[in-house]
Amino acid sequence: TSAIKGDMGFKQNYQSITQQIINSINLYEEDRPAPDPFIVFENKGSGVYFKYSRTLNSTCCKIPIPIPKTMGISSLIFLSQSDDDHTLGVFYDVGSKNMSYENYVKDQINLLTDDFKIIKGYSPSGKIEEFEVNGQKVTKLVNYYWRGTDIYYVKSNSRNSILIFSMTDFSQSLFDEILTSVNFN
Repeated sequence: TSAIKGDMGFKQNYQSITQQIINSINLYEEDRPAPDPFIVFENKGSGVYFKYSRTLNSTCCKIPIPIPKTMGISSLIFLSQSDDDHTLGVFYDVGSKNMSYENYVKDQINLLTDDFKIIKGYSPSGKIEEFEVNGQKVTKLVNYYWRGTDIYYVKSNSRNSILIFSMTDFSQSLFDEILTSVNFN
């Protein structure tokens, strides 16, 4: 056997180091945790916090405010399911500071009824449901808005303001997840 002087084992050493480098490169995280199924919405100005499903589109659409625009009402977020026909608009009204929650809702019913009569030509056959979620009073108005939208009013216990949800053909189970997560800071 003949031996070559000088570069004994260089090729093997080079291949070994190259293989170690290749093995150390991870192009994809192998143990990446699954993303949280919910996205947190928080608006510091209104103090509103809630979660919504990651499956919803938050850059979808604009939903008209279901009540006459007052100085204190603002749009917070618009969500849709697969298309713009299944939507949820979230609004915040601080213009209600000078009246009780009950009077605010009565006032909204009167305004919605008047709009409905003008546009449709007859009175709405509306239904009112009242309940509590996380200690906060909620009022649901069905068939009062002429566009066929259900409207939910959520009274803030920590602030004298109201969160308004305007829902058109939106999944009730997805909405219930949102409603049960609503908090005011």
